[in-house]
Amino acid sequence: MYNLLLIDDEILIADGMYDALYEENMENLHVMKAYSVSEALQAAKTKRIDILLTDINMPDLDGFGLFEQVIALWPYCRVIFLTGYQSFDYAYKAIQYKDVRYIIKADGVDRVLETVKEVMGELDQQLQEKMPENFDLEQESRERLIKEILIGYFNGEIEEENLYRDDLKALGFQIDI
Repeated sequence: MYNLLLIDDEILIADGMYDALYEENMENLHVMKAYSVSEALQAAKTKRIDILLTDINMPDLDGFGLFEQVIALWPYCRVIFLTGYQSFDYAYKAIQYKDVRYIIKADGVDRVLETVKEVMGELDQQLQEKMPENFDLEQESRERLIKEILIGYFNGEIEEENLYRDDLKALGFQIDI
């Protein structure tokens, strides 16, 4: 699951982009939105940010400054800069960063959606390259789920009558309490 944080101080644009991303129903993508840099930074401090989709020209701090603060928290974060201006200065500054995209808002929502999918594909590929050849994602997921259920039970967060024995059995774990 990738977390995308969308920031634009123009409420109509932020809401429109958010709705488009939500309606696209991209698998493995959780979309959050913020209308200000302070709101965005608060979100970045509480959740991992994989993709930052940010306006460049905002009050208080521009998208470049925001990205620098987010990348300090989440070094593998990718950024897609959005701007309403076709300024060479913005484009030049944006390409100085590693693994960034630069989109002019006039290019439209479809261009943004296409770019988000490209970035997700790159993140998938990067993750695949880092995994050992013998890594079994399904087995790892099964083991983590069993662990979460058992920790919840032993911490008193899951009552015995709510302990999903059949689910654990289906996961290959027998339990008799």
